[in-house]
Amino acid sequence: MTGRLVVTMGDPAGIGAEIIIKSRWQMNAGDGQNITPFYVLGDVAYFNALAQSLNFPLDIVPIENPQQTEAAFAQGLPVLDLSKLDLQVFPAKIMRGTPNVGNGKNTYLLIKKAVEHINHGDATALVTAPIAKEICQQAGFQFSGHTDYLAHLNGKSQVVMMLANQYVKAVPLTVHIPLKIVPQMLTPDVIITQAKITHRALQQYFAIEQPILAMAGLNPHAGEGGMLGDEEQKIIIPALQILRAQNIDIRGPFAGDSLFSPEMRQHYDVALACYHDQALIAVKALDMAGGVNITLGLDFIRTSPDHGTAFDIADNLTASPASMLASLKMASVAGSV
Repeated sequence: MTGRLVVTMGDPAGIGAEIIIKSRWQMNAGDGQNITPFYVLGDVAYFNALAQSLNFPLDIVPIENPQQTEAAFAQGLPVLDLSKLDLQVFPAKIMRGTPNVGNGKNTYLLIKKAVEHINHGDATALVTAPIAKEICQQAGFQFSGHTDYLAHLNGKSQVVMMLANQYVKAVPLTVHIPLKIVPQMLTPDVIITQAKITHRALQQYFAIEQPILAMAGLNPHAGEGGMLGDEEQKIIIPALQILRAQNIDIRGPFAGDSLFSPEMRQHYDVALACYHDQALIAVKALDMAGGVNITLGLDFIRTSPDHGTAFDIADNLTASPASMLASLKMASVAGSV
């Protein structure tokens, strides 16, 4: 099996292709240390046209199969066209900033093709550019987003979303749900299952032999001994006790308002947060541009920029590739362990 990466272009009307091209160009400019050669699943003609619009001296190199990646990567950006993947070209005209349902099916089928390539040993890790979930769903996509679609494709019942940058790694134990139902969804089983997946992934992909996990409390001051809520006593602490009995070093629960302080971050490898914003506000406040979304619990590592399709700026060609570069770097490191 090779260490190369496979990258999906995301929604063609968004900034995915742009930040992929810019990332490859910045690698030529010296910002590509430790990035494994990668190839893109996408539309060669569109990548060519976009590279010309960006006015970058970067060759888009069509390839026939993933095995040609390394040679093509030395020349520019390897792109494996939809026609080589038994897919039709995008049926609707691609207009930057204007998504089209007609292109939604190809957008999510490229993700499926990428997983097939990994299963065949053509790549070891996946990097996905952003998709528009509602566009894909209108085109027949039956999942809420990348994460559960990848779990389905990889035959996994449970995966974990981890957000990371150079300062911190954080896992929201509940994700896209209303805040009012977080206490119902934050069960001991959820905490235990996701902590185990996270612990194993840190060992497997990040070479952390004995990971230290830190658990946030749900309530202010982690409940203040029950005065400000009893979820810590009834749900979180019992789950942590079970995990510790299984030789997982998990500490807390800690007050959420101090868990991400510079001093606290020195004492753990990953923070487990009770809900979406408790994790993501911290990650984005510390380094939004360098944020990476990582799916743990698959048979491979998947990373993605921690931002969306940015249709509002897609036609301006001003998107920053920082998060895509960070995603490529993290996938390269994790895929080589």
